[in-house]
Amino acid sequence: MKAGPPEFPEFHSLYLLCYEKAMMIDPGPSNSVADLGFLDRLDYVFLTHLHIDHIGLLKEVVERFPNVVVLVPEGEGGKITSPEKVNKEAENMMGELVTVFGKVEPIKTTIREVGDGEEIDLGDRKGKVSYTPGHSNAHISFILDDILFAGDSLGGRINGRSFKIAWSDRRKFMEVVERTKSMRPKLIGISHSGLVGYNHLNEVDESMSGAEVEELSVDGGTRDQILRLYLSSGNRARAVP
Repeated sequence: MKAGPPEFPEFHSLYLLCYEKAMMIDPGPSNSVADLGFLDRLDYVFLTHLHIDHIGLLKEVVERFPNVVVLVPEGEGGKITSPEKVNKEAENMMGELVTVFGKVEPIKTTIREVGDGEEIDLGDRKGKVSYTPGHSNAHISFILDDILFAGDSLGGRINGRSFKIAWSDRRKFMEVVERTKSMRPKLIGISHSGLVGYNHLNEVDESMSGAEVEELSVDGGTRDQILRLYLSSGNRARAVP
């Protein structure tokens, strides 16, 4: 589902896996266009990492499904109940984009920290957690059959072009890219934005080259401004301790 802000809905994609148990992956920002009215139950929310453009909508999700279990990377559970650090990091990295995405509010819910190799039982399917650091040192992905739900661990894609997403550790980022290539997934679910094929990995090369913002231009106006601000925030991110 498209779950970006109203100005740029396709900027973020959330994923719903509906089997005997239902899982949502990366709900998106609090200022999201996502309409969850059709969903009658939800067992898990899987958070690949705790950045505001991925978790802001969680409060609304938990209010709608109070028995949901929120799966987070190991050591990150406290940031859900006390998101001050998450919001501060966002202000340092994204500046005025914080007003576009919206801040994260404190949430009381059932939290389960999960680590590399851990299985998640969806009833008639079982998926596996994969530790995928680089973009964030506390980043996990979810593998189900031949599909990898990768969050921001493998960059992003707009208008058919890959683009750079800021990394906290470039070496780890590229190790994740190479490891994913060896897995040869049939499809990759990235958060910015949508399902992509294996060729996306070939465009994320060792120099982390990606399309320039002019090449990624969508349709002008606010949407281009959001994309430009987001890409420029990557340079600030590497400067934030």
